[in-house]
Amino acid sequence: MKKNSILKLKKFVNKNLLILIISFFVFFIFIQKFNLVTNVYYIINKNFYERLSTSYQKKFFSGFCKKESHGYIIFVKTNFEHLSIPKIINFEEFRRKPYWIFFDNPSNISSKKIIILNYNKDINKKKNIININKYKILDNFENRCLYLEKHD
Repeated sequence: MKKNSILKLKKFVNKNLLILIISFFVFFIFIQKFNLVTNVYYIINKNFYERLSTSYQKKFFSGFCKKESHGYIIFVKTNFEHLSIPKIINFEEFRRKPYWIFFDNPSNISSKKIIILNYNKDINKKKNIININKYKILDNFENRCLYLEKHD
């Protein structure tokens, strides 16, 4: 019985050798092309917000405290507790504010806490956008990105 099954396996391999070899190479090309091993490693060892921040640092319209500043907003989201979404003010002109990072309803925006991105004193003096003295600074990154809370 054992010999019979081994003979059947040999016949199957001989008949389908070309298909097996092609399947084997396609499988390894797939693994190499999509960096499967590396991607699985990062998924296992890095949390969601670290992967999100890393992916947006490579984009031309973002950075930690540059342009749309996705990295700083992710930093604020992960390091501070939020009952509502903080208002986002960006001193560089971008049409959309990245409220989507909070994965919440954008109608739940509070003016009690504010994230200021790409702060520029000269622009603030000209346009009178915000009076920082009315707020307590919870986080300050190089005086360009600020996380503020209104004084009670």
